[in-house]
Amino acid sequence: MTLRQNIIVGFLTLLILAAVANLGLAVAGLFMGGPYSSADNTAPSGTLHKLDFGHGDYIYNWDFKGHDGDFGEDDAIASNVDWAMRFIFKGNASVNTVKDKLDGLKNDPRITPNLGELISDIRISVGSKKSAFVDDGPERNIRFGRDISKWDKDGGLKDGELCDWNWGHMRVYANSVKDKNYNTKYKFYVVASIHRDHEGNKCRQRFRSLEADEDKWIKRIKDNLVNTTYSWTIQEENFNWKNSATKRFIDPDNAHKYESDGMGSTVTIPDDD
Repeated sequence: MTLRQNIIVGFLTLLILAAVANLGLAVAGLFMGGPYSSADNTAPSGTLHKLDFGHGDYIYNWDFKGHDGDFGEDDAIASNVDWAMRFIFKGNASVNTVKDKLDGLKNDPRITPNLGELISDIRISVGSKKSAFVDDGPERNIRFGRDISKWDKDGGLKDGELCDWNWGHMRVYANSVKDKNYNTKYKFYVVASIHRDHEGNKCRQRFRSLEADEDKWIKRIKDNLVNTTYSWTIQEENFNWKNSATKRFIDPDNAHKYESDGMGSTVTIPDDD
């Protein structure tokens, strides 16, 4: 092959590689939903706190975006938050108990819309995972001198919409080994953050967690699990999460809107649920 032919073949090869790369980016764009902000949210000034739950338990009032691998106290910073905590489920609560009853799947109870999908009768989370600091005090799990239970990751309950606001997205957190925390005040308990997602193919992704969105979850609980055979009870707006803020964007690209009066609700799940 002549030098001229080698140059032409090399040039054509580069063109083919560039076309393949662009095709890959285009396909990725279809699944990722178009341009969106990947920047971390920043909690409004004075709203990030490690709260004393008693019995040696400590929980941060926001969940965190974090990073892959092990978490540490250095990850619990205001510039690394995702969404604020809104709910405590106590009594006989666990992460799976809360999800099983609120997801609308399996008709236990029947709730619409469904939040999640079932594959071979197993719930599949459709939300990305974030992390929460949920130190379980004396019930924490120490292995090789390290607490392996105080950071929990969860993808949560979520429905999907194409280029529109979904119904909601709740992430539920507790001791990552036992799936629930324990203390003498709340018995077996978990905590939860909530928000809504606006996303889909080629859509500008937006996210929000407002008082109105919290009210939707309260109504879902009251309409389907309070004064029913499940006998859940709810005390609305009775716990101060200390994360109150007026409505504002909490990210540099104005894609994440947050608002809270700081007061969350406590839901009691009976022993026989």
